[in-house]
Amino acid sequence: MRKLLALSVIAMLLLVSCSPYNQVLKGNDYNLKLSKANEYYDAGKWLRAGELYNQVLPVFKATKDYEMIYYRYAYTQYNTRNYLSASYHFKNFTEFFPGSSKAEECMYMYGVSLFKDSPRYNLDATSTSRAREVLVHYVNTYPTSPTVPDAMKYIEECTEKLETKGYHAALLYYNMEQYKAATVAFKELIATYIESKKTDYYMYLQFRSAFLYAQQSVLNKQQERYVDAIAIYKEFKSFYPNSSYTKEADKLFDSAEKSIKQLRNEHK
Repeated sequence: MRKLLALSVIAMLLLVSCSPYNQVLKGNDYNLKLSKANEYYDAGKWLRAGELYNQVLPVFKATKDYEMIYYRYAYTQYNTRNYLSASYHFKNFTEFFPGSSKAEECMYMYGVSLFKDSPRYNLDATSTSRAREVLVHYVNTYPTSPTVPDAMKYIEECTEKLETKGYHAALLYYNMEQYKAATVAFKELIATYIESKKTDYYMYLQFRSAFLYAQQSVLNKQQERYVDAIAIYKEFKSFYPNSSYTKEADKLFDSAEKSIKQLRNEHK
């Protein structure tokens, strides 16, 4: 039985190695490779098409076919979910063929590929930041393109992901009781995402962080830091008088004022 199984495996390997695709892949006829790559591409067999295009790209580099081959090769990377590679090749296409009728499409796909490569908010944000940057540039360069609405959706998702990452970074400082760092982080978050629907919440947390930083400070620094916290509170009240966080902020403000009065009385 073992011998029969081994023979069956060998037979299957021989059949695979002798398949028409593998014969073309291992052969030296580059015109045939290109022809078969195009067939596989048109049939949606992206992996096989990509392997063959990869082989013929250096050979056809100086020919009229190079633009089409490179364009299709970039899509094989995208359609096999190799998004980082796809972004690299779509970017290269726009640089190699700036006058191509497909340059606009490839700039868009460059941004989309980076977006697809973008991980969760709590991981490295490089692809997310770059995707947003590229897509904003695309929208500004081709404002009448039919894909602009989709690009805007991707930009919005990237912005939300980056904002969430910034929020959790600031919140981490807060939860670790590093209130000075939290105050700075929430301030930067507000400045970066000034149009966010959560800006009042971020400013409330900035104020709360500043208040707690004052509270945990040494006595001779407390009054100064409570004053700094109150300045944030007043800005919060000015910009967001109807915020749902107003009551909590008011309580902290009252406590800060009482602490300042007490500190002043102690120093009389």
